[in-house]
Amino acid sequence: MIHGLTIRAYRGEEAQPFLADLAQLRLQIFREYPYLYEGDLAYETEYATSYRNCPDSILVVAQDQGKVIGISTAFPLVSAMSKKMELNKAFADHPHPMSDYFYFGESVLLPQYRGSGIYKEFFRYREAAALRHGCNRSLFMAIDRPATHPAAPEGYESLEPMWHRFNYQKEPKLVANYLWKEVGATEETEHTMVGWSKTLQAP
Repeated sequence: MIHGLTIRAYRGEEAQPFLADLAQLRLQIFREYPYLYEGDLAYETEYATSYRNCPDSILVVAQDQGKVIGISTAFPLVSAMSKKMELNKAFADHPHPMSDYFYFGESVLLPQYRGSGIYKEFFRYREAAALRHGCNRSLFMAIDRPATHPAAPEGYESLEPMWHRFNYQKEPKLVANYLWKEVGATEETEHTMVGWSKTLQAP
């Protein structure tokens, strides 16, 4: 781990000091491929506030010498935060109830800090929070882009092999479609997100 780096989890209202950082990091990181998200600060600020208003949510905050360089989020899938998620429809015929799941919202980390073990710590903190809450499964959604997507930068490497190493499995039946405007576009378009889940066990 990088010298001077700290990682700490904050619950609910404790996350207030870091909500602006979360909004800014989402705007910056999700603008990259594969999301190509042309975000809006007003929306991102409102979205970040939802974590403060959910007492069982967590923000895992990575700081380098006091500067926020990455944030990872999670919350119980049955909490109020999930009411507007298109994912609810995907659980209609799913063998496991939503109450089993702790949902991992996003991990946004500045490029220069990637590959230093922070991403792995983000998963460890969130999985521990899920178990403390009584959830035995974790879940996140990832955009489904074809390998030949024209916007993929040269040398782009998918995170899927890493997720497999963390024992996450793709759930093709857990699919949700979301609208957002891509960088350079004039209108929102639909994007398919696919679930990745893991059965959790206490250490």
